[in-house]
Amino acid sequence: MRALPILLLGLAGAAIAEPIPYTATYKVNLDNRLNGTATATLSRQGNRFHYELRATAMMANSLEQTDFLMENGQIKSLGYQNQRQVLFRSRANRVAFDWKKLSAHAVRNGKEKDYAIKPGALDPLNMDIQIREDLMRTGKLDGVYLLADPKEFHPVRFEIMGGETLNTPIGALDTLRVRRIHASPDRDSQFWLAKSLGYLTVKVVQNDDGAVFKLDLTGYQPAIKPAPSATSPAASLPVAKPPAAP
Repeated sequence: MRALPILLLGLAGAAIAEPIPYTATYKVNLDNRLNGTATATLSRQGNRFHYELRATAMMANSLEQTDFLMENGQIKSLGYQNQRQVLFRSRANRVAFDWKKLSAHAVRNGKEKDYAIKPGALDPLNMDIQIREDLMRTGKLDGVYLLADPKEFHPVRFEIMGGETLNTPIGALDTLRVRRIHASPDRDSQFWLAKSLGYLTVKVVQNDDGAVFKLDLTGYQPAIKPAPSATSPAASLPVAKPPAAP
């Protein structure tokens, strides 16, 4: 299963709002052949937020998770990981952040590496959270977002393409269409974000060298029950720790 282009986190509230726990469901399609479903869940444990996306399709499944803090409208990444399984083959990648050293420790395909990061660095999931926070506060996007993923640290750019009303299973929604700017002309990623739901993702269309991935919202429910305990197995991801004294 291909990595899902994740823009699946809704924010709501005033100028500097904190994410509101919720669950959203989606239908997934690849090349009009492979169908599946995805569930995005945001929870809170103390001052830490935990967000995850689970996707399933025939003989394949994936799970992506991130832990983060929100400080005055700015995401502070703690840890990220993804796990994917296709047939009997599986792989797992992760990134842990050390803000005292301004470094990240990444594990990709079983290989470990450390690289330098800058203040404001985001992971592949919470980068999208930051985009929504910026839209909520200013109606604009920063020129560059700094992404620390299992492969490397690099800048990512987006542009606003305009507004569009979409009919969804939960009603007609006014959306903002956002496009990720790729270096390769063979890649194109576009996202439709619902204004009334704190820029929750309603639709995704991604073309990756001819392979077309689509994602469409099927349901949305703000959380009612208390968030899981911080001791829950899924509630905490690896965070970089200083090396032991010699």
